[in-house]
Amino acid sequence: MKMTLGQNKRLHALLSQLNLMDCKAELVYYFSAQRTESARELEPHQAQALIEHLAEAGGLPDYTPPRSQAAPVPAPALAAPATPAPAKRRGRPPGPPKPARSAPDAEACNRMRRKLFAIGRAIGWLSGDTEADRAMNRAKLDTFLRTKSYLKKPLNAYTPAELPRLVAQFELIERNVQKAADNREAADAVADLLAELDLPTAPAPARRRPTTPRQPAAR
Repeated sequence: MKMTLGQNKRLHALLSQLNLMDCKAELVYYFSAQRTESARELEPHQAQALIEHLAEAGGLPDYTPPRSQAAPVPAPALAAPATPAPAKRRGRPPGPPKPARSAPDAEACNRMRRKLFAIGRAIGWLSGDTEADRAMNRAKLDTFLRTKSYLKKPLNAYTPAELPRLVAQFELIERNVQKAADNREAADAVADLLAELDLPTAPAPARRRPTTPRQPAAR
């Protein structure tokens, strides 16, 4: 099922308004889960996700945030059944109650979101500073988050309580990328040193052929 005619008109109007027509193929490619570069092949939910992303990026008034960002409706208070007081235990008296962990404030959340983009740039995944580059970087990040992050949803759908673990996931990716780069540099340095000393590199160990059990001699 392809996107509706109304979605097609709205998508191209947003691309023209934001001067992103040259990046249409790349944006469609990421929002179609790397399936196509043609906007006509977008499925309705993919087209809507791209429309909402462009509207948000341009600060347009018709952007509708994801449902997960809506304020939660408080549940009605229920009277707890009366329970007998627990028996006193002998030994060490209980310590003071632990303070409740508060959710990060708005500025802390913004810092964590910016850190995700900074890590993406540090590992060479995101680049560029133009408006088109920023839209492309956001599309790349949201595509990754929808498929590979621990909750598999776009960045703006992560609540303040969920963002710290997402940042930790990206920090782990950055450490793994740096570790792989360090290993490659070390291997290259060893190879260069051996070449300067005119020493042969160690050949890869040969595979041992599996031995077959010796058959007993016929009597």
